[in-house]
Amino acid sequence: MLEPLLSAWRNNPAIADHIASWSSEEARAAKTYPVPEDMSPALAETLARRGIRHLYTHQAAAWRWSKAKKNIVVVTSTASGKTFCYNLPIVDAVLQQPLLTSLYLFPTKALTYDQEKIVTSLSGEAADVAHLPAPLVAVYDGDTPPAARVSIRQKARLLLTNP
Repeated sequence: MLEPLLSAWRNNPAIADHIASWSSEEARAAKTYPVPEDMSPALAETLARRGIRHLYTHQAAAWRWSKAKKNIVVVTSTASGKTFCYNLPIVDAVLQQPLLTSLYLFPTKALTYDQEKIVTSLSGEAADVAHLPAPLVAVYDGDTPPAARVSIRQKARLLLTNP
């Protein structure tokens, strides 16, 4: 699948002349674990509806450490599922604890708004499955209208912002 692209690069002097070494690895099967048994049934069902019945090893480890109230750092490649490492434990907690509020801090405004869509979808769908009102997900940053700020501070359960 990738070989035609690599071949084209190797045969293009504008690219190939700037590459010191070429290597590739065979694809490996993903290592997974079943969705944790201590996950709220609504969140587990939400994942199942999305075709997700297993977590990658780093997601399962992040779940265990989060549930143990330990700090975690996740370093994996792009599009490897890091978002689930923090969203699953947070959405699970929000579903189970009516007064819980979580603060998400992202490095850029663009990432904040991108993640808002993801957490809104996941938390809203899980709340619907649990027959609960969807938690208010809100972005609070320099662009937040002054008139909305007090309400967001008082009502948001999942608050996203950036420095």
